[in-house]
Amino acid sequence: MSQSVIAIIILVAVIILYATEKIPLVLTSMLSMLAMYFSGILEFGDAFGGFANNATHMVIGMSIFGVAFSSTGLADLIGEKLGEFFSKHQMSEKKFLTLGTILSAVLSTVISPVLIVAIFMNIIDGLASQKGSVITRRHTVLPLSQAATAGASSTIISSTTVILSSGLLAESAMGRGFTFFEPALIGGTFLLTHILFYATIGYPLMKKVYNFEEKPLVIHEKNEEKKERSKYKCTMTLVILAICVLFFIFSDFKLGAMAMAGGAALILTGCITADEAFNKINWPIVLLVACSIGFAKGIDVSGAGVAIAEFLIRLCGPLAQTGIGLCIIGLIASSLLSNVMSNSSTALILIPILFVMAEKIGCPYLPVALSAGVGAGLAMATPICTTNITQTTPVGYRFKDYLIVGGLLNVCSIITCTIVLYLVFFLGK
Repeated sequence: MSQSVIAIIILVAVIILYATEKIPLVLTSMLSMLAMYFSGILEFGDAFGGFANNATHMVIGMSIFGVAFSSTGLADLIGEKLGEFFSKHQMSEKKFLTLGTILSAVLSTVISPVLIVAIFMNIIDGLASQKGSVITRRHTVLPLSQAATAGASSTIISSTTVILSSGLLAESAMGRGFTFFEPALIGGTFLLTHILFYATIGYPLMKKVYNFEEKPLVIHEKNEEKKERSKYKCTMTLVILAICVLFFIFSDFKLGAMAMAGGAALILTGCITADEAFNKINWPIVLLVACSIGFAKGIDVSGAGVAIAEFLIRLCGPLAQTGIGLCIIGLIASSLLSNVMSNSSTALILIPILFVMAEKIGCPYLPVALSAGVGAGLAMATPICTTNITQTTPVGYRFKDYLIVGGLLNVCSIITCTIVLYLVFFLGK
């Protein structure tokens, strides 16, 4: 049996396990990488090369920052200040939605969107509970969660899917991952689409569709015994993050190395302890990224990617013969798959195959990685598409609420992202 056939069998098994989640996603990724090694498709260094990849180091470093934001009380402080601002400046629900969208997106460019959604859910719960308030949970929680997803997908440091996609791009013939702001071509376009959508048809559509009885939210209980917040730790955490972001943007250092250096600085300056940092890192995500890169390498080396790419090119016909057509395929396929399975898994499966298709038609890898990789993180049509969208379910949203409003937003964003990709990469070429 040829290596390409073996790799395709492994790929089919991986897709089934990712889709059904019969076993944890990280375990599926580990087994897929090991299968590539034990079947002889990859040498040990190639199979485990993901552990030395910049993307893996980025996840570790930024996880430590996430721990610092929580343990120092900085996340709570941000929530309190924003809550005070919105309580003081009473505004219409639509104005709150627009301003909240911008704030949620901006904060999520450097802070985990899961944390930002939790902060805004607390703020919205407090505002909605006030007597005479015009703010409702059902008309604000989901849109602000979608905005957080868009913000996280606009830089290299907040979205696991973007980080993984960048790692796969670096392992390709292109030889480098995304720069700090390159994902904003898709994430930023989605954000602008989001703002225009809710400013026009989205808001009245929500008021018509979201006719359920919303539920009160209690995301974080007040802890009277919580230790006093340290101004030094909060300030130092922000300073170290700002320095790292400047290096991310303006230096030639690997982003993963800078993220880990920032994490080390947080420990050395006493913002968090080493135990806090390393015990609370999301190690399953680290393993998922590292193992996935090894598995993707196997798909490439074995020739399975070529076989699948040739089949898809024939199947898609003229659409797959152009660069913008390939990006459209990436946007649609990533959106559809990410609405029913992990967006990281979607990026892992699609990107290596699309890279082979891109090579065959002479299309640059970068727009393809943006369409399938960043696009995979922007699915909105189901409650399971991303973690921070799933966070919104306690409000009382039904499946059809996500499908109707989120699905329409998905369609609009695919159209606008296609236009932007064409203008930036293919117009006149």
